[in-house]
Amino acid sequence: MVRIRPFDPHLVPATLPLGEIVGRLNVLQPPMLSGYASMLVRLAAEARAGRLQITPAQVSSTSETLLPEMRSAVRAAFGVPVVDGFGSTEGLVGRTGPDDDVLVFSTDMCIVELVDAHNQPVARGAASAKVLVTNLYNLTQPLIRYELTDAFVQQPDAAEHGYLQARVHGRSDDVLHYDTVDVHPIVIRSVLVRTPEVVDYQVRQTRCGINVFAVTADECRLSGLADRLRQALFDGGLREADVTVHRVDRLDRHPVSGKLRSFVPLTAA
Repeated sequence: MVRIRPFDPHLVPATLPLGEIVGRLNVLQPPMLSGYASMLVRLAAEARAGRLQITPAQVSSTSETLLPEMRSAVRAAFGVPVVDGFGSTEGLVGRTGPDDDVLVFSTDMCIVELVDAHNQPVARGAASAKVLVTNLYNLTQPLIRYELTDAFVQQPDAAEHGYLQARVHGRSDDVLHYDTVDVHPIVIRSVLVRTPEVVDYQVRQTRCGINVFAVTADECRLSGLADRLRQALFDGGLREADVTVHRVDRLDRHPVSGKLRSFVPLTAA
């Protein structure tokens, strides 16, 4: 999904071929650009290559986790601060300031609980296993302690307001569960986002390791990438992991939402 705002909105589906997305944006010349984090990274690579020639005054990420390396790549490509947003149909929404990674959530009409896997409160600064949301205004279909699988890390309160401030570390249902160890996506992601040639990826869990499907902007030694991933998994507790990296031209997104699921556990495959 790529949106152009605010006064003459256009929707460019993220499911289109990348070349067509770039062509449409070059014609539209959006003053403001909003899209999924993974798509913004692809567009940043197109801008660096000179194929995407737009100069937005603001770039906003939404619906997917925006990692620091992703933010840096998008900011460098477009030369403007990046704003991140969080939204849920259950009523919890949040927004960062420009180039900030702390989301400020509108909690006037929601009760928000950061809890562990057993629904017990987590300490400030610790990652939650999930978030429980009680919607205070939906009278037709009340939501009481509705479970979101996002991992929040609560930050110190701001002096100027009392709203919840938190960093979002992705979803707990993206964790890869093996017989003797659980591997958090950050173990794998930390290698992929530090490989400049990789502009998009999907990781699929296998019984003994992972299959990685990578879109690369330039030539990338896939064997070297596989070695680094294997070492990261070893350091994370998964010994003798079977790692295979495949170079692909594009990744399939959800046919309706256009979202990309970056990590696919065995249970979801």
